[in-house]
Amino acid sequence: GGWDPLFSRWPKWSELYIYSQPAEKGVGYWTNTGMVEAEVRVSPFPFLDLRGTYYHMAAFQAPAAVNGTFGAGKNRGDLWQARLDLKLDERLKGHVLYERLSPGDFYSVRNPGYFFRMEMTYTFRARI
Repeated sequence: GGWDPLFSRWPKWSELYIYSQPAEKGVGYWTNTGMVEAEVRVSPFPFLDLRGTYYHMAAFQAPAAVNGTFGAGKNRGDLWQARLDLKLDERLKGHVLYERLSPGDFYSVRNPGYFFRMEMTYTFRARI
């Protein structure tokens, strides 16, 4: 039962956190999750955006069973993100993304998790 987010199973808030979701329902199922978000964005140059984001994540309900994955609490933890977006011209752009998750008592293991990605994109244009 419940809502099936057929067209919204994507890393809406975090590239890292979606990999913690399969044990509950599946990758990209944003269920039983509440968040408080704070974000700062700075554009020191027209071609550069810097963004820092903090999420405090909670669960509306504690896990049904305490096991190797889940603890007994409702605190999912704290997620920090830093992102740099670079647009060198209309065709060449890229970004660097870093995330760090400090799990709360919703999880039985409290080791932090990390995600890092660098991406450059070049767009080819041609008339057909």
